[in-house]
Amino acid sequence: MQRFFRIFLTIILSCIVVFIVTIFAIFTLPSKIEFNEKLLINSSDFTDFYDINNNVITHFNGRTTKDGSEPYSENLKNAFIAIEDKNFYTHHGIDYKRIIKASFVNLKNLSFKQGASTISQQLIKNTHLTSEKTISRKINEIKLSLKLERLYSKEQIITAYLDTIYFGENNYGISSASKYYFNLSPNELSIAQCATLAGIISAPSKLNPIANPDGCLKKRNSVLEKMYEQGFISEDTLQQSINESLGINNAKYDYIFPYVTACFNEIEEVCKISPYILKQCKVSTYYNPSIQKIISTYKTPYDFQSIIIDNNNAGISAYYSTTGEIKREIASCAKPIYVYAPAIEEDYISEYTLIDDSPTVFGDYHPKNYSNKYYGNVSVKTALSKSLNIPAIKILQTIGIDKAIKYADKLNIEIKNKGLSCALGNTGAGIKLKDLAGAYTQFANYGKYVKPHFINKIIDKNGKTIYQFKDTPRQVFAPSTCSFITDMLLECSKNGTGKKLSYFPFDIACKTGTNGNEYGNIDCYCVAYTTKHTGAIWLGNKNNDVIADNSTSANTATYLMGDFLSNVYKDKHPKNFEFKGVKRVYIDKQSYNDNGECLLCDDNAPLKERLSILIKENTQLKTSNRYSTLPEYNTDVKLNDNVVTFNLTLPSYVSIKVYRVSKNQRDIIYQGSSSFQDTLPDFGIYDYYATFIIHGKKDVSFDAIKIARINYRDTQNDADGNGIPRDWWRD
Repeated sequence: MQRFFRIFLTIILSCIVVFIVTIFAIFTLPSKIEFNEKLLINSSDFTDFYDINNNVITHFNGRTTKDGSEPYSENLKNAFIAIEDKNFYTHHGIDYKRIIKASFVNLKNLSFKQGASTISQQLIKNTHLTSEKTISRKINEIKLSLKLERLYSKEQIITAYLDTIYFGENNYGISSASKYYFNLSPNELSIAQCATLAGIISAPSKLNPIANPDGCLKKRNSVLEKMYEQGFISEDTLQQSINESLGINNAKYDYIFPYVTACFNEIEEVCKISPYILKQCKVSTYYNPSIQKIISTYKTPYDFQSIIIDNNNAGISAYYSTTGEIKREIASCAKPIYVYAPAIEEDYISEYTLIDDSPTVFGDYHPKNYSNKYYGNVSVKTALSKSLNIPAIKILQTIGIDKAIKYADKLNIEIKNKGLSCALGNTGAGIKLKDLAGAYTQFANYGKYVKPHFINKIIDKNGKTIYQFKDTPRQVFAPSTCSFITDMLLECSKNGTGKKLSYFPFDIACKTGTNGNEYGNIDCYCVAYTTKHTGAIWLGNKNNDVIADNSTSANTATYLMGDFLSNVYKDKHPKNFEFKGVKRVYIDKQSYNDNGECLLCDDNAPLKERLSILIKENTQLKTSNRYSTLPEYNTDVKLNDNVVTFNLTLPSYVSIKVYRVSKNQRDIIYQGSSSFQDTLPDFGIYDYYATFIIHGKKDVSFDAIKIARINYRDTQNDADGNGIPRDWWRD
C-alpha cells in the first residue's frame, strides 16, 4: 500500500512540476506564431478540389453564408457556452480550474479523454494553428488565447467563434449551418435547434442530423440538460425542447455539393485532418464530371442517392444525394454479400444446389416470399436471381450468423441483428450506400476489397503531401466464389428481378432490393456492376415514410440504373466478365431435375437436355450415359383373340422400330415410342424384335432385341384355353 502511495505522490508531483513549467513557458517564452486578426474572419481562402483530370471542381470555403450585422441571440450563444465552456464569461482565455480538474480526471482514468479548451482556445486553434498534439502547439494556443482576450470583447470572441466553427456537411459558420440544416437564419432558431447545432461541433461528420439523426438527437438533449443545469433555460423550456423533433429542412444545393460534402466527411473521418487545416490546400479526388452530371439529373418526389465507383481503384467517380450519407437497411441486396457468398466460400452450397422454396416457419419467425409466390425445389442460382426469401434464410441458418458477420466485417458492413431476418438485409445498424456499393465492387474484382473513397491525396499550401490514400487490397472471397456470384447476378439482370437491364449488349451483374412494411416500400435499391464500374441507387424518404407510388417504386431504381449505364457507356462498352477459378460444364438436365444429381452430359446429349452450370476447377463429376447406352424399358404384352397389345414405357428421347417374324417372314409393324397393337393374320408362333433408337445430337441405334414371342393357337385345341405360352418372353 505504501508503495502505491509513493507512486501516486510521484505522479501528482510530476503533474505539478509540468504545470508550473508550462505556466512559466507561457509567460516567458516568445510565441513562434503571430496573432493575425484577419484569420478570425471566415474568408474565402480555403480549399481547391480537383477531379480525375486535375481540373478544379470548385474553389470555395464551404457554405459560409453570413447574414450580416444582427448580433446572435442569447439562446444561441448560451447553447454553445453550456456544452463547450460554461465559464466563458468569467475566465480570461484559460480556465485554470477546468485544466486542473481535467488533469485529475485523466490521471484517475489513465487517459486523456477529458479536455479543457475554452472557446477562446478553440477559436485560436481553428484559425491559427494545426491539430498536432504537441506541447509547443498547446503553449502557442494558450499564449494567443490570452492575447485574444486582451484585444477583443467576449461578444466579439463568441461571434467570431460561431462564424468560423465547422458544422459538418461542408458548412463553416453558424449562418451556413442554420440555413443548411433548418433553412433558417441563426436568430430564427428555436432553443432546441440552437442545442442541435451546438451538439454537432464535437464530431461534425458523426453527429450532424443528416448523417446520424439518432445520435444528433441524443447529443442535442444532452446540450439542453446542460443549459438547464447552468440556469440558461427553465425546466418547462427543457421539457418542451426535448419533446421537439429535430425538424430538419435542409436547403438543396447544386449537383456538385453532395460530392464535395462527402469529401469533407472523409477528410474528418478517414484522413483524420481537421477541416480548419484545409486553407489553401489542394484536394485531389476521383470525381468524374461527366458521370456526376448523369447521376444527378434525376428528379423525384422522394429522396434519392446514387453512386458510381471505379472498379480499378475503388475511387468514387460520382456521388449524389438529397439526404447526405445516411445509413439505411439494405433489404435483399444483403443476400449475395453475407449469405450466398460465405456459403459458397465455405463449401456449403454451389450455384446448382437445390433448395426447397416452400412456406416455412422458423420458430417465431414467419417470413414470406414477395407476393407469397413459391417455387418448390429451386437451384441456388434461381433462388438468388429471383431474390427468394425462404432459401436465403435457410442458407443463413445453415452457415450460422457468426460466419455471416465474419465476412460482413471484412467488407465494412456492421451487423447488430443476430436473428434470421438478417438474411433479408435487416442488419440492425444500417449501411451507407458507398459501403454497399463497395461490397459489390469486390465481386467485380474477384474478391479483392478496397474501401471506396473520394480522396486520392491532399497537398498543403507549401506543396507538402499531408495525405495519400493507401490501402492494400484485402482478399475476402476466392475468385471462384466471386465468379459464382457474378454468374448468378448476370442471370438476375437477364431473367430475374433486374431483367429490365436485359437489353444491354454487354454484361451487367445486378441485384435489387426492397424494404418496407404492411403499408408499402420504404427503401428501394438497385446495385449493378460491370467490368469497369459499380453503381448503386437508393430511393426512399429520409424520414422513413412509405414511398408514394409504391406499385412502381420497386422497379424505378432499376430503370434509373439502366438509364445511367446507357449514358455512361454510350461511347464505349465495357468488356464482358471472365470467370476465374471455375469452369463451365453441361450436365444432364433430367438427372438434375429428377433427383438433383449432377452428371456431365455425354457427347450425344441434345442441347435441350443440357444444363449449363459453373463448377470449381478442381471439381470432378461423373458422366451420364443416358444418350449413349441402351435405356431401361418396360414392355407389357397382352393377346386378345388375334390382337396383340404392347404397352411401352420408354424415356422421352427414345423410340423403337418393331419387327414381327413368322415363318421366315419379317415385317415392320411399328415405329414410335408409345403403345401399339398388332393384328395377327393367322395361327402360329410370332417373334417380335425391337431396335431402340436414342434421339440425341444424332440418332444412335442398337442391335435388335427380341421383346416378345406370341403363340397364337386355336383355343379349341388348347387344353389351357390360353394362346400365350408361359415362357413367351424367352427364345
